[in-house]
Amino acid sequence: MLSGPESVENSFELMWVTADEFEALNLHPADVRVVLAELLAG
Repeated sequence: MLSGPESVENSFELMWVTADEFEALNLHPADVRVVLAELLAG
């Protein structure tokens, strides 16, 4: 899953976030946001 703009070098930054931050980070694919939030909730 990717979030945010990709750099010219096609590199990414690993970030630890909570489910309420998924939308603000533009997490893709968007349809996994609900599934990931449910997994995080346990």
